[in-house]
Amino acid sequence: KPKKKSGWYWIIVLVALGIFASFGILVWPKGETDDPAVIAVMSDLNFDLPNGVKLEMKKISAGTFMMGSPEDERGRFEEEVQHQVNLTNDFWLGQYEVMQAQYEAVMGTNPSKIKGNDLPVDGVSWDDAMAFCEKLNTLYADDSTLPAGYQFTLPTEAQWEYACRAGTTGMFYDGTSTISENGAT
Repeated sequence: KPKKKSGWYWIIVLVALGIFASFGILVWPKGETDDPAVIAVMSDLNFDLPNGVKLEMKKISAGTFMMGSPEDERGRFEEEVQHQVNLTNDFWLGQYEVMQAQYEAVMGTNPSKIKGNDLPVDGVSWDDAMAFCEKLNTLYADDSTLPAGYQFTLPTEAQWEYACRAGTTGMFYDGTSTISENGAT
């Protein structure tokens, strides 16, 4: 059985290129929310999808970070001007990309070319991904697992980068900035 991998690097590349071959989701406030003190003590969220499929969401605390790449970073795109971003609300991000079993449990179909329940769903458009989120919002509208005032949606580029950086400032997820530091070949 293939192991689930986070695929953060590939998600960032896909989002940057505007391609939604696979996608991740998040729970984000919409309108009035639970008391911030209640949200602050909440941890990860786990949802039971139809057919016994699980959806695990990791809590990402609000914070400030430098988005983009420094001018001297290898492989940097010109439009990656580094700037400070302040995310004012905690949010929950899918622990993994949306897997085929999750997508099929919610949407009733699996558009992926290479099939496998534990593989990320692919072949979905932005509209398909938003429809998936809307179905989740309908499924959990009256569920106490979803914090009051929060909804499922797609993450912004800033939310992705903030979660992927996880407090680091280097080029790679572990805070390093060169291939030799990171150990990649």
